[in-house]
Amino acid sequence: MRKRRFAAAVGIAGLGAAIVGAVVPAWTPPAAAQSPTPLQVTYVARVCDSYADIMANKARNNIQESLFNLGPDSTYPANGIVNPTAEASGSPNCRPYTGWRFSTGSSITGKTEATDYLSTVTGVYRSDIVTQASTPLLDAQGQPVLGPGGVPQTIAGAVTVQLNAAETSAAQGGRTVWVEGGTPAAPLNGNPDVGFGALRCSQDALNGDNVDAVTFPQASTHVFCYYYLVTPPPPPGTITIVKHVLGAQSDTFPFQGNISYNPGGAFTVAGAPGTDGSIDLVRGATLGSLTQPPWSFTEQSKGGWQPPAQASCVSANGASVVTYSGATTSVNLAPDDHVTCTYTNTPTPLGDGQLAKVSYGATGSFPFTITGPSNVPEPFTAETATPGTPVVFATRTGAPAGTYTATEQQPTDFSQTGPGTWRMTNAVCNGAAIPFTNTPGTPATATATYTAPPGSDVACLFANEFDPSGGIDIYKTTLNGVGTFGYAVLDDRDNLTKVEDPVATTTTPGVEVQATPSATGLSAAPGSQYTILESMPAPDSGGFWVLDSATCGANTVSVDLTAASVSVALTPGSAQASCHFVNRYQPYGSFSVVKDTTPDTTLRPDAATLAIDCSDDAFDGDLTVAAGQGANDSGIAVTDATLTCTVTEPQTGAAANVDVATSAYIEVGTTRQPYTLGDTFTVALGDFTQVVVQNTLTAVTPTPTPTPTPTPSPVTPADDGGPTTLADTGSSAPPPWLLLGVGGLIAAGSGIVAAAAALRGRRQQS
Repeated sequence: MRKRRFAAAVGIAGLGAAIVGAVVPAWTPPAAAQSPTPLQVTYVARVCDSYADIMANKARNNIQESLFNLGPDSTYPANGIVNPTAEASGSPNCRPYTGWRFSTGSSITGKTEATDYLSTVTGVYRSDIVTQASTPLLDAQGQPVLGPGGVPQTIAGAVTVQLNAAETSAAQGGRTVWVEGGTPAAPLNGNPDVGFGALRCSQDALNGDNVDAVTFPQASTHVFCYYYLVTPPPPPGTITIVKHVLGAQSDTFPFQGNISYNPGGAFTVAGAPGTDGSIDLVRGATLGSLTQPPWSFTEQSKGGWQPPAQASCVSANGASVVTYSGATTSVNLAPDDHVTCTYTNTPTPLGDGQLAKVSYGATGSFPFTITGPSNVPEPFTAETATPGTPVVFATRTGAPAGTYTATEQQPTDFSQTGPGTWRMTNAVCNGAAIPFTNTPGTPATATATYTAPPGSDVACLFANEFDPSGGIDIYKTTLNGVGTFGYAVLDDRDNLTKVEDPVATTTTPGVEVQATPSATGLSAAPGSQYTILESMPAPDSGGFWVLDSATCGANTVSVDLTAASVSVALTPGSAQASCHFVNRYQPYGSFSVVKDTTPDTTLRPDAATLAIDCSDDAFDGDLTVAAGQGANDSGIAVTDATLTCTVTEPQTGAAANVDVATSAYIEVGTTRQPYTLGDTFTVALGDFTQVVVQNTLTAVTPTPTPTPTPTPSPVTPADDGGPTTLADTGSSAPPPWLLLGVGGLIAAGSGIVAAAAALRGRRQQS
């Protein structure tokens, strides 16, 4: 259960209102309940003995900046939020690290040799965040987490800091606050005894580089960042794999090996005629290691090309050891060395008088019309079966010299690919590129021309590529306010690769705007699925943003409003998704309990107590009015969820001979109604709810004991007219009330409450 905010108590005197006499007037609440906690981040540092001890981030890929691959796969789902429980279970062998410095900034930049091959922040906000021996463990609302017996919990090797003004402005404005380990000038804080392992913050934790985004999920004012170090670190080196192609055909070539952090070790390197492609991989030195094997990589076979040949490698300092086995290269990398390995590829000869077709991205049927020197068109059809594998669709023997024109019709059947566009991307005859032209239309066509010299054989290859037209448009409506909202569109089938990050800024409540840019060029082939993550402006002093609804229509797979995420499927029949997000600015709810009684210690010699019990235990507690005090209040509690509560009165503190008359009412805004102690009432979001309980104490006057009427004594007649005498019976004592005087309750004014007593919340560890 999500814990709610609980404000520091604010006394009635602090609100500038007095409680006078036996009737307690309601005071005017603040214009908006103020958030009791600022935006905070707990930064945690951990040091590990090996990279295998560190849990990987959500996506494994070559963006990862650790010098060796990490250990277990991430346990976080795509929309998971970084938390201490998952971190402790994912990397149990790592230890707290005190004294690690973090920096924050408005943007990021890539790694360089000068930055230890680690990404850094730019537009620095601060570089003064340093982990301490321990810090209190806080929940998502910045409240202490209590363990058994109500003992506050702590987290070691961590520090909690409040966002400064610049960071707060960015976070509440819907902009990203970026975090890095170290400083831009020294990402490893100048410590040669440690190396980078991983960094993950809040909702991000996606790629394994040295920068991550701090955002505040719905209603949260506190999040975590975890940084992992390795000691001792290996010295770095660099391996560059270069792709050189012969002929006139461009292509992308598959590789596999332990040098890649992608799932299964797969990666690709593209090459084009006259323009070599390459990939730089910064990795840890393996030469002399007893635990780390050499880095290895193998080029895979590719249709339309001769079998991969052995690479040619050069070591910059001559210290690394390189071995070969066919297309497999093994590099025992020396410290600070740079090894460059070049693979050269040659197109596969197609034979005499052959026309061939290769398609990329999908397969299809391509009708051709070939017109030669005789000017008699001849029809052919090329059917590709496997992307990237050429098929021969026409042969000729003894073809005459002259000019040949090939006109191709693009496929019109999208039942297997989903909507998209085919286009010719290359045409090569006898190893040389020939001119071609794409012509849009229904259907689209492409034309290529080649002139065959006398007596020559002709082998031509026509290459086409399928561009899917699937896309996702995001629309935003905000209620009760306006703001800037960011989105990350992730490809679920491609290792959670981010395909786009649109941003929407509303200017008028209730008026929908479109986020830009749209996510276009997405695959809509069967099984294509994407996750959209929304980041909201952080909570401010008046309230927080919530996601009320999200839908992508028929493309919706699932919606998680709490995590602000949607899963979207694109299919051949529904390749364009329109996703509508509706967010609402929600003011906090707040409530207070007031008790008015008498300060007369004769009437009330003991403390009076109210018991407050709410659906969230964080707000439970006792409100006590000490003997001699006329009134007290609980302070204002602020909540980010609707509560149900009851108020009871376990004791009034009255003396034994005193009558107590109790009355109570609830006031919400300007509406007041009677309240019966023990009944349930609701504390709603956006309202200030006040419960007032009043006691009137009256001393009980004892009933006087009646005085018996004296019985007259017999009268004896006087003798002979002598004097008459009466017996002396005495007189009745006065009634007790005459002896005591008039007694009764003088209702003393309770005056201004001098100090507020906060509810004593009993928080439980979630």
